[in-house]
Amino acid sequence: MKKIVLLQIVLCSYGSLFAQNKNLPLQIVPAVKEWKLQTGNFILTDQSKICVSNKDYSKIISQLNIFRNDVQTVFSKSLPITTVAQKEGDICFELKQISKKQEGSYSIKIDKKIIVEAAGYSGIWNAM
Repeated sequence: MKKIVLLQIVLCSYGSLFAQNKNLPLQIVPAVKEWKLQTGNFILTDQSKICVSNKDYSKIISQLNIFRNDVQTVFSKSLPITTVAQKEGDICFELKQISKKQEGSYSIKIDKKIIVEAAGYSGIWNAM
């Protein structure tokens, strides 16, 4: 729950946080090691879903259920968890080697959809 609230704060303050100083570091815990500011626009809709690949589904479904419940609590949106193709407005999770970083490493790309890539189970957990 804390992490989804944190994600909400980051998403909501994204524009205003960096409007004055684009090199301003994020003030969150755990600290972000690398931040690349780019343009983009994400909108969570009633048609949004939580996406995961077939190969990763059984490995992270318990975490995704927690994330889905947090989204329901914070945004009052009930997002289905699916293995179908991603589209705009979706939040997608994938276990992926991230340039030989530790298992707890993760990358979040926010644009017309959110893509969370994590080096392992704990990376998915850290990202949420």
